[in-house]
Amino acid sequence: MIHFNAHAEAAVRFAQDTHSLIVGRRLKAAAIGELLIDGLQTQSFLARGNCHEIDPVAKPFVHSLPVAVVASAGLSYAITRLPDNKFTHALLSVFIVGEGLNVVHNHTNGCN
Repeated sequence: MIHFNAHAEAAVRFAQDTHSLIVGRRLKAAAIGELLIDGLQTQSFLARGNCHEIDPVAKPFVHSLPVAVVASAGLSYAITRLPDNKFTHALLSVFIVGEGLNVVHNHTNGCN
């Protein structure tokens, strides 16, 4: 009976680790997708000429397309290297919601 419990616990632990890995991969893919959509949308708005970036972190990177591409690629790579744990999942979830709200806001309001 003890031997069976050890196998059952190992199976449960494996299932939890696998679930965490799957959730982590999906969150990372969603974060990178949001980053890509926001970057494309920002470049589209900047090409109009009457728009500007208001995010102080992104502002130095968005005015040159090659710099924006390199910055996005670097951030995307950094996202893929994050460990799969609950903190990372929470951090990526907040990032995805924030970027998603930003994309929706930009899409509905455009440039003023």
